Amino acid sequence: MQVDQIDREVLERYLETRNAVTKRVDRIVAVAHLLGLLRHCPDDSIEVSPSALSVVAYLVDQDICGIQEVWDDFLFPGDVESALSE
Repeated sequence: MQVDQIDREVLERYLETRNAVTKRVDRIVAVAHLLGLLRHCPDDSIEVSPSALSVVAYLVDQDICGIQEVWDDFLFPGDVESALSE
């Protein structure tokens, strides 16, 4: 679909939605990259605190849930399914 075919109000809501999730997405990507770098460390060379990992897991979970809420506020999947089935 071409952008010029989308209603201006929808485009504005899309930008608001995109901006609302960007920081969360960036943090998830940063954590994933950081964890990916661990493969370059020799086995058992870095001590990891279970409570620190739990904080990271909590942050990722909160960001993912927050992103889902933002998308649901943009268009709720049930409403879209109903509209498409009509």
